[in-house]
Amino acid sequence: MKNKGFTLLELIVVLIVMAALVAIALPQYTAFVERSRAAEAIQSISAIRTAEEARFIMTNAYIACNPGEYANVLGIAIPEDNWQYTTTALGPGGRAGYYITARRQNTLNCPVDIVNSIIEFIKSTSGITWKGTHPGAPQQTP
Repeated sequence: MKNKGFTLLELIVVLIVMAALVAIALPQYTAFVERSRAAEAIQSISAIRTAEEARFIMTNAYIACNPGEYANVLGIAIPEDNWQYTTTALGPGGRAGYYITARRQNTLNCPVDIVNSIIEFIKSTSGITWKGTHPGAPQQTP
């Protein structure tokens, strides 16, 4: 009678191959997730930009906002599950521009090296600039 089944050596080889595949796939998956989180921040920054420009048209001044104040101050809902947003007005009376900082929150699904990384949008009299330390941050002027 012939035995059917796998030997211990065959099982170990399969486990080693699976571990190698996981070691290759996990960093790629994490990078993909962080790129999508960066897209979420850029979309929220764009909503804040639109609200700031509308406010400027009405009041001739940009306004500063702290995290959690966007609904009350600018009338927009910004999700702050993964990012914390802060807007700072520039110049006297907030007329010279503004910058928006999105800081990556320390959530359970965030890699340690990404925590507190930022994406910044700056609008000043010299133009518009994107920058940041997050890997998904735009690094050029649009």
